[in-house]
Amino acid sequence: MIYAFSNKRDDRICESFVFDFMPDTLGSLIENNTLDLVDMKLYTWQMFNGLQYLCQLQIMHRDIKPVNILVDHPPGLLKIGDFGSAKVVRPGMTSTPYQVTRFYRPPELLLGSESYNWTVDIWSAGCVLGEMIKGNVLFPGRDTKHQLKLIRRALGSPTEADLKSMKVPRPPDPLAERVAGTGLAALLPSARPDVVYFLSKILLYRPRARLGGKEVLRDPFFDSLFREGAKRANGQLISQCITSSDIAEAHSM
Repeated sequence: MIYAFSNKRDDRICESFVFDFMPDTLGSLIENNTLDLVDMKLYTWQMFNGLQYLCQLQIMHRDIKPVNILVDHPPGLLKIGDFGSAKVVRPGMTSTPYQVTRFYRPPELLLGSESYNWTVDIWSAGCVLGEMIKGNVLFPGRDTKHQLKLIRRALGSPTEADLKSMKVPRPPDPLAERVAGTGLAALLPSARPDVVYFLSKILLYRPRARLGGKEVLRDPFFDSLFREGAKRANGQLISQCITSSDIAEAHSM
């Protein structure tokens, strides 16, 4: 936020907030096929850095998706927008599972869990990265059942331990056919192995096992961004997008 001000008329007060202008979203950049691997890593790091900050504040966003990720592409800056579904996490609280846009909704919400936290945003962010790589939606389910089917087809059927960790109120039919899963590489045939491996550490059934927090920001997947003199395709130094103070602050959270 740049600044805030109030206008008072009679007994009413209008609070106004002025934010940075962000001309694009990740959604528009994906649609226009303007992202190379360096920019994908750059924006993914910033997205997870923002989620780590929200986690420190005990806030879950609950609607992470490309059109809610605001971008100023020439300087390579990213901000998380649209907090209309956000909620402060309280110990022992329950929340409606009908949150998060379907394509980015984690399996615990698809299965009806009412006990969840900011780890739902990690799953959504993984789907956003998958979409950047693939060029279109990673799991384009037609409805809740189809969404679960697509996830199961890629990851395989959840185990009893997975279901317990997701705090699912009504486990799926135990007699339903179990599948081994094709793996994420089948969804992303043109992706480099290191990209698929990184994504496989995020898109997990068990919420607490998903790579997030400081760990995701320190992952070797991002090492190439922080090599001395690393640049984007437009010639801009990565250090102008993610400064040393940004890195130090992220690691100290």
